[in-house]
Parts: sequence; structure tokens; C-alpha cells
Amino acid sequence: MKKTDVNKSKRIRRTVKTFDLLIVLFVVIAGIYLVFHHDKIQGYATNDIQYYGFWALFIFTFLFEFLPQIISPDYSLLLAIGMGINIPLAVFVTIIASSIGSWLAFIIGYHYGFKIIAPFFEEKKLDKIVGFWNKRGKWFVLAAGTVPLPVPYIPVVFGALRMRKRDFIFWGIIPRAIGFIATGIVGYFWFENVMKLFW
Repeated sequence: MKKTDVNKSKRIRRTVKTFDLLIVLFVVIAGIYLVFHHDKIQGYATNDIQYYGFWALFIFTFLFEFLPQIISPDYSLLLAIGMGINIPLAVFVTIIASSIGSWLAFIIGYHYGFKIIAPFFEEKKLDKIVGFWNKRGKWFVLAAGTVPLPVPYIPVVFGALRMRKRDFIFWGIIPRAIGFIATGIVGYFWFENVMKLFW
């Protein structure tokens, strides 16, 4: 790889890491604020907040799935639930945005291969993801799609690995949607119990 390409890759990785860090900080600060000011936020849960909240949830979820990074949209969904946004609609919006973002990223990876994703990953990290894929294949996609932790569910990589489109839908997108439904249910009861500790 040429030195200019290496420098460009490093800049891209730094930008992605900075984006990840800012999002993590935002989620942590918003989560802490939500816990300590839940009653005030619930009082402001007007139609405007519902409307703009859904659009924000859609955009964040789409970006989290489309861009090659490790932030899970589950965190955005939990924040939306905590802000008093209608839970079934929030889950629905998350599923739609996730499916669109995942599918577009997968198709880009499928058609352009590793040359499109190489700048986003250090070689060791990419080798690790490919290693998991070679050992576990579809099960790796299933686990990455359903566990709301920093597990690398990176559709563009799965596309670059030439996973069959039907398999990606069955092992990635559908379980991901089921995971969001579970997050919505758990989030509802979890927030109810956590808020009781602070009220």
C-alpha cells in the first residue's frame, strides 16, 4: 500500500473513532440526564418531541447501521423510550431504519468488496472479523445482529465477504429486528424500575 493511501486510511480511521467517541459521550450524557430529569422530560413529551424524536431516531439508527462502526442502535432506542416516545412506533422506526441502513451497507460491500472497507479498519481488526466469519459464518452474523453490545455487526463487511443476500436477510436483518423488539420490551420495564430508584 502506498504511503499516501496509508495516511488516508489512518485519517479515515481517526475520523470514525472520533465519531464513535462523540456518539458514546452523547449517549452516556443523555442517559445520565434522562435518569435524573425523567419526570421533567416526560412532561415535555409533546407532539413536536414525538415527531422530531422519530426522525432523530431514524437518522441515528440508519447511520449506526450504514457506517462501519460498533455503536448499536439499541442505545438510541433506549434513549427514545426513556424520553417518552411511543414505544411500538419507536421500535418500528428503529427496525425500518436499521433494515434500510444494513441492506444498503451490505449491497455496497457486496459490489465493491474489501477495497471500500479497507480504509476503515486496521488490518489486524479486519483479520479478526474475517477470522470470526471463517469459523462461525452465519452464527457470527446472528450473534452480532442480536447482542446489543459493541459486537461488530458490520453489514458492509458481511457484503464484502460475499455472504448470500438471502442469508444476510435471514441471519442478519430479521434477527436484528427481533432484537429491537426485545430491547423495546426490556427498555420499558427497565426504565420503569430504574426511575423508581430516583423518584
